[in-house]
Amino acid sequence: MAKWLVLSVFCCSCLLTVMLILLRPYLWVRVRRRRLRVDTYFLGALLGPLLLLILGMLSWTEIFAGLNAGRLQPLGVLALFLSMVFISIFLDITGVFEYCARIALRGARGSGVRLFFTLYAMVALLTVFTSNDIIILTFTPLVYYFTKHARLNPVPYLIAEFFAANTWSMLLYIGNPTNIVLAGVFNISFLRYTANMFWPTLAAGGANLLGLYLVFRNDISRPLAHAAVGSPRGAITDLPGAIMGVALLVTCILALILAPHWGLPLWLVALAAALGLLLTLMARRSWARLLRRDLNVHGGTSVRRTLGRMPWSMIPFMRNTG
Repeated sequence: MAKWLVLSVFCCSCLLTVMLILLRPYLWVRVRRRRLRVDTYFLGALLGPLLLLILGMLSWTEIFAGLNAGRLQPLGVLALFLSMVFISIFLDITGVFEYCARIALRGARGSGVRLFFTLYAMVALLTVFTSNDIIILTFTPLVYYFTKHARLNPVPYLIAEFFAANTWSMLLYIGNPTNIVLAGVFNISFLRYTANMFWPTLAAGGANLLGLYLVFRNDISRPLAHAAVGSPRGAITDLPGAIMGVALLVTCILALILAPHWGLPLWLVALAAALGLLLTLMARRSWARLLRRDLNVHGGTSVRRTLGRMPWSMIPFMRNTG
Protein backbone atom coordinates (compact mmCIF):
# COMPACT_ATOMS: atom_id res chain seq x y z
CA MET A 1 0.00 0.00 0.00
CA ALA A 2 2.80 2.39 0.91
CA LYS A 3 4.55 1.76 -2.41
CA TRP A 4 1.41 2.61 -4.37
CA LEU A 5 0.93 5.77 -2.32
CA VAL A 6 4.51 6.90 -2.97
CA LEU A 7 4.04 6.17 -6.67
CA SER A 8 0.82 8.18 -6.70
CA VAL A 9 2.54 11.12 -5.00
CA PHE A 10 5.37 10.94 -7.51
CA CYS A 11 2.96 10.92 -10.49
CA CYS A 12 0.95 13.83 -9.06
CA SER A 13 4.09 15.90 -8.47
CA CYS A 14 5.29 15.21 -12.03
CA LEU A 15 1.90 16.17 -13.47
CA LEU A 16 1.67 19.36 -11.41
CA THR A 17 5.23 20.29 -12.39
CA VAL A 18 4.55 19.83 -16.10
CA MET A 19 1.37 21.91 -15.84
CA LEU A 20 3.23 24.64 -13.96
CA ILE A 21 6.04 24.73 -16.53
CA LEU A 22 3.59 24.95 -19.42
CA LEU A 23 1.50 27.65 -17.77
CA ARG A 24 4.24 29.63 -16.03
CA PRO A 25 7.83 28.90 -17.10
CA TYR A 26 9.02 31.22 -14.34
CA LEU A 27 7.69 33.20 -11.41
CA TRP A 28 8.55 36.72 -10.24
CA VAL A 29 9.34 37.15 -6.55
CA ARG A 30 9.65 40.63 -5.08
CA VAL A 31 12.50 41.11 -2.57
CA ARG A 32 12.36 44.66 -1.23
CA ARG A 33 12.60 46.83 -4.33
CA ARG A 34 13.95 44.14 -6.64
CA ARG A 35 12.07 41.54 -8.63
CA LEU A 36 13.76 38.15 -8.88
CA ARG A 37 12.90 35.62 -11.58
CA VAL A 38 12.52 32.05 -10.31
CA ASP A 39 12.42 29.18 -12.81
CA THR A 40 9.64 26.67 -12.22
CA TYR A 41 11.17 23.59 -13.83
CA PHE A 42 13.04 22.60 -10.66
CA LEU A 43 9.98 22.79 -8.41
CA GLY A 44 9.08 19.18 -9.19
CA ALA A 45 12.20 18.02 -7.42
CA LEU A 46 10.92 19.74 -4.28
CA LEU A 47 7.22 19.06 -4.72
CA GLY A 48 7.44 15.27 -4.36
CA PRO A 49 9.34 15.27 -1.03
CA LEU A 50 7.10 18.10 0.22
CA LEU A 51 3.97 16.05 -0.46
CA LEU A 52 5.52 13.04 1.29
CA LEU A 53 6.32 15.27 4.24
CA ILE A 54 2.77 16.65 4.39
CA LEU A 55 1.28 13.14 4.19
CA GLY A 56 3.48 12.01 7.07
CA MET A 57 5.40 9.47 4.98
CA LEU A 58 8.67 11.37 5.45
CA SER A 59 9.96 12.99 8.63
CA TRP A 60 12.39 15.86 9.13
CA THR A 61 14.74 13.44 10.86
CA GLU A 62 14.87 11.28 7.73
CA ILE A 63 15.45 14.35 5.57
CA PHE A 64 18.43 15.51 7.64
CA ALA A 65 19.76 11.95 7.79
CA GLY A 66 19.55 11.75 4.00
CA LEU A 67 21.74 14.83 3.64
CA ASN A 68 24.59 12.87 5.21
CA ALA A 69 23.83 9.51 3.67
CA GLY A 70 26.69 7.05 3.58
CA ARG A 71 29.72 7.50 1.37
CA LEU A 72 27.95 9.70 -1.16
CA GLN A 73 27.75 12.80 1.06
CA PRO A 74 25.22 14.80 -1.01
CA LEU A 75 26.25 18.09 0.57
CA GLY A 76 29.84 17.40 -0.42
CA VAL A 77 28.77 16.69 -4.00
CA LEU A 78 26.91 20.00 -4.08
CA ALA A 79 29.86 21.89 -2.62
CA LEU A 80 32.32 20.40 -5.12
CA PHE A 81 30.06 20.94 -8.13
CA LEU A 82 29.02 24.50 -7.28
CA SER A 83 32.58 25.50 -6.36
CA MET A 84 34.00 24.38 -9.72
CA VAL A 85 31.10 25.99 -11.58
CA PHE A 86 31.72 29.25 -9.71
CA ILE A 87 35.36 29.29 -10.84
CA SER A 88 34.33 28.43 -14.41
CA ILE A 89 31.72 31.20 -14.52
CA PHE A 90 34.29 33.68 -13.27
CA LEU A 91 36.68 32.63 -16.05
CA ASP A 92 33.89 33.01 -18.58
CA ILE A 93 33.00 36.51 -17.37
CA THR A 94 36.62 37.64 -17.54
CA GLY A 95 36.68 36.53 -21.19
CA VAL A 96 39.05 33.55 -20.94
CA PHE A 97 36.74 31.15 -22.80
CA GLU A 98 35.87 33.66 -25.51
CA TYR A 99 39.59 34.35 -25.89
CA CYS A 100 40.16 30.63 -26.58
CA ALA A 101 37.16 30.51 -28.93
CA ARG A 102 38.51 33.40 -31.00
CA ILE A 103 41.89 31.69 -31.24
CA ALA A 104 40.17 28.56 -32.55
CA LEU A 105 38.09 30.48 -35.08
CA ARG A 106 41.01 32.57 -36.34
CA GLY A 107 43.21 29.49 -36.51
CA ALA A 108 40.95 28.02 -39.21
CA ARG A 109 42.56 30.36 -41.80
CA GLY A 110 39.83 29.88 -44.39
CA SER A 111 39.51 26.09 -44.09
CA GLY A 112 36.24 24.56 -42.91
CA VAL A 113 37.97 21.26 -42.09
CA ARG A 114 40.64 23.00 -40.04
CA LEU A 115 37.91 24.94 -38.22
CA PHE A 116 36.08 21.69 -37.46
CA PHE A 117 39.11 19.99 -35.89
CA THR A 118 40.41 23.12 -34.15
CA LEU A 119 37.02 23.80 -32.60
CA TYR A 120 36.66 20.21 -31.41
CA ALA A 121 40.15 20.23 -29.86
CA MET A 122 39.64 23.59 -28.12
CA VAL A 123 36.26 22.61 -26.66
CA ALA A 124 37.62 19.24 -25.52
CA LEU A 125 40.65 20.82 -23.83
CA LEU A 126 38.67 23.48 -21.98
CA THR A 127 35.94 21.03 -20.94
CA VAL A 128 38.46 18.69 -19.34
CA PHE A 129 39.56 21.34 -16.86
CA THR A 130 36.37 23.36 -16.35
CA SER A 131 32.68 22.66 -16.94
CA ASN A 132 31.05 21.28 -20.07
CA ASP A 133 27.90 23.37 -19.52
CA ILE A 134 29.77 26.68 -19.31
CA ILE A 135 31.88 25.85 -22.37
CA ILE A 136 28.80 25.00 -24.45
CA LEU A 137 27.03 28.19 -23.38
CA THR A 138 30.09 30.27 -24.27
CA PHE A 139 31.05 28.67 -27.58
CA THR A 140 27.58 28.15 -29.10
CA PRO A 141 26.72 31.79 -29.96
CA LEU A 142 30.25 32.46 -31.21
CA VAL A 143 30.29 29.40 -33.46
CA TYR A 144 26.81 30.12 -34.79
CA TYR A 145 27.64 33.77 -35.51
CA PHE A 146 30.92 32.92 -37.22
CA THR A 147 29.60 30.09 -39.38
CA LYS A 148 26.60 32.11 -40.52
CA HIS A 149 28.78 35.04 -41.58
CA ALA A 150 31.26 32.64 -43.18
CA ARG A 151 28.32 31.18 -45.15
CA LEU A 152 28.71 27.73 -43.64
CA ASN A 153 26.16 25.30 -42.28
CA PRO A 154 26.50 25.73 -38.49
CA VAL A 155 25.07 22.28 -37.66
CA PRO A 156 28.31 20.22 -38.08
CA TYR A 157 30.31 22.62 -35.93
CA LEU A 158 27.65 22.89 -33.21
CA ILE A 159 27.22 19.10 -33.04
CA ALA A 160 31.01 18.68 -32.88
CA GLU A 161 31.06 21.18 -30.01
CA PHE A 162 28.34 19.31 -28.08
CA PHE A 163 29.99 15.92 -28.62
CA ALA A 164 33.41 17.22 -27.58
CA ALA A 165 32.08 18.88 -24.41
CA ASN A 166 30.03 15.90 -23.25
CA THR A 167 32.57 13.21 -24.17
CA TRP A 168 35.69 14.83 -22.76
CA SER A 169 33.94 15.84 -19.55
CA MET A 170 34.37 12.18 -18.56
CA LEU A 171 38.14 12.48 -18.20
CA LEU A 172 38.48 14.27 -14.85
CA TYR A 173 36.60 13.85 -11.59
CA ILE A 174 35.28 17.42 -11.80
CA GLY A 175 34.03 17.22 -15.42
CA ASN A 176 30.33 16.96 -14.61
CA PRO A 177 28.04 16.05 -11.68
CA THR A 178 27.72 12.42 -12.80
CA ASN A 179 31.45 11.89 -12.34
CA ILE A 180 31.33 13.40 -8.86
CA VAL A 181 28.37 11.28 -7.78
CA LEU A 182 29.72 7.96 -9.06
CA ALA A 183 33.27 8.54 -7.85
CA GLY A 184 31.94 9.59 -4.45
CA VAL A 185 29.78 6.46 -4.07
CA PHE A 186 32.70 4.14 -4.81
CA ASN A 187 35.26 6.27 -2.94
CA ILE A 188 37.45 6.76 -6.02
CA SER A 189 40.28 9.28 -5.71
CA PHE A 190 40.97 12.03 -8.26
CA LEU A 191 44.00 10.29 -9.80
CA ARG A 192 42.45 6.83 -9.75
CA TYR A 193 39.34 8.14 -11.50
CA THR A 194 41.44 9.78 -14.24
CA ALA A 195 43.57 6.64 -14.64
CA ASN A 196 40.46 4.51 -15.13
CA MET A 197 38.73 6.95 -17.48
CA PHE A 198 41.72 8.03 -19.60
CA TRP A 199 41.55 5.31 -22.25
CA PRO A 200 37.73 5.10 -22.42
CA THR A 201 37.53 8.87 -22.87
CA LEU A 202 40.30 8.86 -25.46
CA ALA A 203 38.61 6.03 -27.38
CA ALA A 204 35.17 7.64 -27.21
CA GLY A 205 36.54 11.05 -28.19
CA GLY A 206 38.49 9.66 -31.13
CA ALA A 207 35.54 7.55 -32.29
CA ASN A 208 33.00 10.36 -32.27
CA LEU A 209 35.45 12.80 -33.89
CA LEU A 210 36.06 10.34 -36.73
CA GLY A 211 32.36 9.54 -37.01
CA LEU A 212 31.36 13.20 -37.10
CA TYR A 213 33.98 13.93 -39.74
CA LEU A 214 32.70 11.10 -41.95
CA VAL A 215 29.11 12.29 -41.55
CA PHE A 216 29.80 15.97 -42.19
CA ARG A 217 32.89 15.84 -44.44
CA ASN A 218 31.03 17.27 -47.42
CA ASP A 219 29.64 20.20 -45.42
CA ILE A 220 32.92 21.16 -43.75
CA SER A 221 35.05 20.83 -46.91
CA ARG A 222 33.74 24.13 -48.25
CA PRO A 223 36.09 27.14 -47.96
CA LEU A 224 35.16 29.85 -45.49
CA ALA A 225 33.97 33.23 -46.68
CA HIS A 226 35.57 36.19 -44.91
CA ALA A 227 34.12 36.63 -41.43
CA ALA A 228 35.43 39.02 -38.80
CA VAL A 229 36.22 37.29 -35.52
CA GLY A 230 37.96 40.04 -33.61
CA SER A 231 41.23 40.07 -31.77
CA PRO A 232 41.52 37.35 -29.09
CA ARG A 233 43.03 39.93 -26.73
CA GLY A 234 39.90 42.03 -27.12
CA ALA A 235 37.83 39.24 -25.57
CA ILE A 236 39.47 39.71 -22.17
CA THR A 237 37.36 42.05 -20.07
CA ASP A 238 39.36 41.74 -16.85
CA LEU A 239 43.03 40.89 -17.40
CA PRO A 240 44.10 40.70 -13.73
CA GLY A 241 41.01 38.66 -12.97
CA ALA A 242 41.64 36.32 -15.91
CA ILE A 243 45.22 35.68 -14.83
CA MET A 244 44.11 35.14 -11.25
CA GLY A 245 41.30 32.80 -12.33
CA VAL A 246 43.52 30.62 -14.51
CA ALA A 247 46.17 30.42 -11.76
CA LEU A 248 43.49 29.51 -9.22
CA LEU A 249 42.05 26.80 -11.46
CA VAL A 250 45.47 25.21 -12.01
CA THR A 251 46.22 25.38 -8.28
CA CYS A 252 42.83 23.88 -7.43
CA ILE A 253 43.29 20.93 -9.81
CA LEU A 254 46.76 20.23 -8.41
CA ALA A 255 45.35 20.39 -4.87
CA LEU A 256 42.55 17.98 -5.85
CA ILE A 257 45.18 15.53 -7.07
CA LEU A 258 47.14 15.77 -3.82
CA ALA A 259 44.09 15.91 -1.51
CA PRO A 260 43.95 12.13 -0.80
CA HIS A 261 47.60 12.21 0.33
CA TRP A 262 46.77 15.03 2.73
CA GLY A 263 43.67 13.25 4.01
CA LEU A 264 41.37 16.05 2.78
CA PRO A 265 37.98 15.52 1.10
CA LEU A 266 37.84 16.84 -2.47
CA TRP A 267 34.82 19.00 -1.80
CA LEU A 268 36.69 20.87 0.92
CA VAL A 269 39.56 21.70 -1.46
CA ALA A 270 37.21 22.96 -4.17
CA LEU A 271 35.13 24.92 -1.66
CA ALA A 272 38.26 26.57 -0.24
CA ALA A 273 39.31 27.64 -3.76
CA ALA A 274 35.86 29.06 -4.53
CA LEU A 275 35.62 30.90 -1.19
CA GLY A 276 39.14 32.26 -1.71
CA LEU A 277 38.07 33.60 -5.10
CA LEU A 278 34.88 35.07 -3.65
CA LEU A 279 36.74 36.83 -0.84
CA THR A 280 39.30 38.17 -3.32
CA LEU A 281 36.55 39.59 -5.52
CA MET A 282 34.88 41.19 -2.51
CA ALA A 283 38.21 42.69 -1.43
CA ARG A 284 38.75 44.10 -4.93
CA ARG A 285 35.30 45.65 -4.85
CA SER A 286 35.91 47.21 -1.43
CA TRP A 287 39.30 48.53 -2.51
CA ALA A 288 37.79 50.02 -5.67
CA ARG A 289 35.10 51.76 -3.63
CA LEU A 290 37.73 53.08 -1.25
CA LEU A 291 39.60 54.59 -4.21
CA ARG A 292 36.29 55.66 -5.78
CA ARG A 293 36.99 53.70 -8.93
CA ASP A 294 34.37 51.97 -11.05
CA LEU A 295 35.40 48.35 -11.47
CA ASN A 296 33.14 48.03 -14.52
CA VAL A 297 35.24 50.70 -16.21
CA HIS A 298 38.60 49.46 -14.99
CA GLY A 299 38.07 45.82 -15.91
CA GLY A 300 36.82 44.45 -12.62
CA THR A 301 34.47 41.49 -12.36
CA SER A 302 31.29 41.88 -10.33
CA VAL A 303 30.63 39.46 -7.48
CA ARG A 304 26.90 39.86 -8.00
CA ARG A 305 27.22 39.07 -11.71
CA THR A 306 29.22 35.91 -11.02
CA LEU A 307 26.85 34.68 -8.32
CA GLY A 308 23.86 35.61 -10.48
CA ARG A 309 24.89 33.11 -13.15
CA MET A 310 25.25 30.22 -10.72
CA PRO A 311 22.89 27.28 -11.45
CA TRP A 312 21.13 27.46 -8.09
CA SER A 313 18.01 25.80 -9.51
CA MET A 314 20.03 22.60 -10.11
CA ILE A 315 20.46 22.01 -6.37
CA PRO A 316 17.23 19.96 -5.93
CA PHE A 317 18.23 17.74 -8.87
CA MET A 318 21.73 17.30 -7.50
CA ARG A 319 20.25 16.25 -4.16
CA ASN A 320 17.95 13.77 -5.88
CA THR A 321 20.96 12.06 -7.46
CA GLY A 322 21.96 11.11 -3.95
